[in-house]
Amino acid sequence: MVAAPVALAGACVLPLALQAPTWRVERSRTMRASPERLRDVLSDVRAFAACCAPAEARVSPRTTTFSRTTQGPGAWLEWSAAGVRERGTIEAVRANGVSMRYDVGGRRSRQIVEWRRVGARRDRTEVTWALEGDKSGVAQRLVWPLAGLDSRLGASIEEALASLDRATR
Repeated sequence: MVAAPVALAGACVLPLALQAPTWRVERSRTMRASPERLRDVLSDVRAFAACCAPAEARVSPRTTTFSRTTQGPGAWLEWSAAGVRERGTIEAVRANGVSMRYDVGGRRSRQIVEWRRVGARRDRTEVTWALEGDKSGVAQRLVWPLAGLDSRLGASIEEALASLDRATR
């Protein structure tokens, strides 16, 4: 009789244990924007906030603060969402991408946006936007599939890509 509850507990815990300790959600979109224009928007935290920052940072500009220098590595923006302070800091700016680190209530994640020229005349740019972070704790591994975070974050990335496309035309 003890074996059945132990087997049931094992069946519940095993999928959690087998999950990767990190998560990554990415989406892509082809745009007419030049790589230079993409880099200009994504490496400037004010331009980023105006077009494609999380909705909380765009909706309430009075609660969004910026670093003294707003361009390049080390530049940051900070906002409050649901009473939690969030900060995005540019980590790196490359010829083909920008990465930003997010600190949200003590948790860290990373956003990476990369691009490459495509098309017969190389007149379009394929942009890949990814979010990644840690889910090493049991709670994070349990919440991830139950809360549908992959599809929710994916929708947020698609919205940001659409905003970036409009802002860089």
